Amino acid sequence: MRIYELTCLLTSQFSEKEASDFSQEISEIIKKEGGSVNQIIPPKKQKLGYPMKKEIEAFLLTIDFSLSPEKIKNLEEKLKRENRILRYILLLKKAAKEPILKESSLASEKIPASTSSGPEKSPKKPEKVELKEIDKKLEEILNE
Repeated sequence: MRIYELTCLLTSQFSEKEASDFSQEISEIIKKEGGSVNQIIPPKKQKLGYPMKKEIEAFLLTIDFSLSPEKIKNLEEKLKRENRILRYILLLKKAAKEPILKESSLASEKIPASTSSGPEKSPKKPEKVELKEIDKKLEEILNE
């Protein structure tokens, strides 16, 4: 199973309660397909940047879920048929990598003062070279 994120813009004709109920309907569809819902971010009404299907406001809903890749097409077909969804995007999320060192272990480690190498030295800056010297070098190279 892979982890996906579904973000939908729902029609503004919903009330807050209806939008929340619709998010539960979508999660039930995911569960019927054999997936599991990890997180539902409750829908919030937002003003759109431009009108979509003659609407200037919409509810923004985000659901994180796990589902096998073979079942995604079935889910997308059901989402396309739903006329209460203005737009949606379905993203495959990468699994979070575990950190090499945990923060608690970093805090407990102390660097002894005797191991410090003293003040840090800045990298050596290149010396300025005269234009005449550059010309001489170029002539030597080209004459060879």
